[in-house]
Amino acid sequence: MAVTQEHPKLSTPHGFAPRIATIPVVVITIIAIVSGGVFALRNEIWQKYQIDHRWCHDQAASAQPLLDALDEYRSQFGTYPAQLDGLVPTFIDQVPAPTLHPSGNSGEKWIYRRLSGNRFQLSVTALHWVSTFDALVYRSSQEYPELWTRDHCTQDFAGWLYVVGAQDLKPSVVAPNHRQ
Repeated sequence: MAVTQEHPKLSTPHGFAPRIATIPVVVITIIAIVSGGVFALRNEIWQKYQIDHRWCHDQAASAQPLLDALDEYRSQFGTYPAQLDGLVPTFIDQVPAPTLHPSGNSGEKWIYRRLSGNRFQLSVTALHWVSTFDALVYRSSQEYPELWTRDHCTQDFAGWLYVVGAQDLKPSVVAPNHRQ
């Protein structure tokens, strides 16, 4: 007759119950972590922390001469120009380039649209990836569609609006056929 010994690490006074009881705790913890991550990604909570506030303020400051030239043009002609080139050389020597984002991943040109009601919109791509981008947008009326603030993570910077996921707003943010 063969005698078998129990393995000392596998036997406890209560059998295997202590190890099995930890499985639900581990599963619940994993589910909670994954659910929290999905919630944060789905609701774009993390995106408001990626906005470079200094760049936004610098961008607004660097655009001021351009905004002043647009206002001077309107004062003289009663409307805004069809294109930014219409400001050169009478109102501004040249159209200034936007301030590049520190990541090097931003637009290199201003996107200008004359809107109805004698208004205009000036924007620049803030950060872009393969198929998505953020934008910093200025509207002369200081009125931004509710859709932008309701359905997107946005932040105001002294009259400019930073829009996360601006590609969803085309063509209202970016002029049609514009490629950065």
